[in-house]
Amino acid sequence: METKENNSIVYWIDRFSVPQSSMPKFMQSMAEIYDYVGNMDGCLRSNMLKSYSRNEHVNVVAIVEWKNSTAMEAAQQALVNWRCECGFNPFKFEASLGVESDFNEYSAVAV
Repeated sequence: METKENNSIVYWIDRFSVPQSSMPKFMQSMAEIYDYVGNMDGCLRSNMLKSYSRNEHVNVVAIVEWKNSTAMEAAQQALVNWRCECGFNPFKFEASLGVESDFNEYSAVAV
């Protein structure tokens, strides 16, 4: 069984399926969130990608590369605290826009 090593780069990858009509409001929120996250200690890189699907939705993938799992976990907790302070509920927000999401953490695999 693989274990997370504190000195290994880890990736926080969020995937979204967004109705095209909801993209402006969704991307405005994502820009604020990922600007906040991208300025945290241990964040090496932050990217957002998109592709268009056939069902009038846009697939958006946000990838944040972290120095190690400790930095990522600290950032995740800080983001939870920030959302609470702002009164922002990401699940209600996504539901109001018809967004489907998937959140995961990944580490590199040697091949």
